[in-house]
Amino acid sequence: MRGKTCGVCGTGDGETKQEYQKPGGGVAISPQSFIQSWVFAGETCTDDCKLKREFVKLDKQVKLYGTDVKCYSTDPILQCMPNCKPSKTVPVKLGFHCIPTDTVVNLLDADFSQKCVDMYETREAHLACDCQC
Repeated sequence: MRGKTCGVCGTGDGETKQEYQKPGGGVAISPQSFIQSWVFAGETCTDDCKLKREFVKLDKQVKLYGTDVKCYSTDPILQCMPNCKPSKTVPVKLGFHCIPTDTVVNLLDADFSQKCVDMYETREAHLACDCQC
């Protein structure tokens, strides 16, 4: 069975770098981002789960190779639905892909999961939310 299984502990082949496989097959960069990837998000704020998965923008000014850039997470993290505020959070290490600041991005349609990682930062992921639906 060695190398023929899959799950939380990887493929059972003794290799330790690929252990945190996400639902899409990619490898999470931290235990926290691994856990985030497997949580079932809600659809609306009236669902039992008041969380949604979304790519987040790094909220600080960044220069990369002398150019002003804006950076977006390469993995979505759990965030509260609109009209909700986080009541419990956890720090999650994320990879960020950076693009020139004058590039237009629609975060609702954006998928940065296949982009290269330019830098790593820690962001607060939401675990529980208080809502006014």
